Amino acid sequence: MLCFEEKWGAVECEAAKDHLKQVFKAYYKPVSSQSVPLASSGGSSSQTGSSAHDRFVCQQLAQTPSFSSLDVFHELEEYLSTPVEVVSDIITWWGISSIKYPTLGAMARDYLAIPGSSVLSEKAFSSSGHTDTQTCNSLGEGTFSALQIAKDHYRKGIINGGKEALTWEPKNWIME
Repeated sequence: MLCFEEKWGAVECEAAKDHLKQVFKAYYKPVSSQSVPLASSGGSSSQTGSSAHDRFVCQQLAQTPSFSSLDVFHELEEYLSTPVEVVSDIITWWGISSIKYPTLGAMARDYLAIPGSSVLSEKAFSSSGHTDTQTCNSLGEGTFSALQIAKDHYRKGIINGGKEALTWEPKNWIME
């Protein structure tokens, strides 16, 4: 919260914190550390990575306090009081931190649209590399976004160019 207090006034900070508390309270569900399921290895080819992950999850669960229903905002206050951490992969960070901050993790999944697997997200974002090339670098931000959305909709079958392709007639775009 310190980084906000440096840039915003006290009134704006308090209003933002009040709004955050309202949203947090809507998401809050009391959980005990025993109710968080562990991921099973379920046919993973890397048993070493799986067991290391399980040990890490168990360590995190052991360190995670079980929040009482009387102290709804304990998780939020703890998160806001921790120093800001510079991370390069926010998806992995929230994947790990959701254990410590389950309510905030649920909020992050909704607000940041984090899928269950970071692989899907990386794949979606990496497809922009096919559009964002040196030859297309003059595209405006809106045009680039529209191209990415159209490409995604074609890939998912939401829109289909088959009908348009059948009726398409080449145009002579050369001005004389």
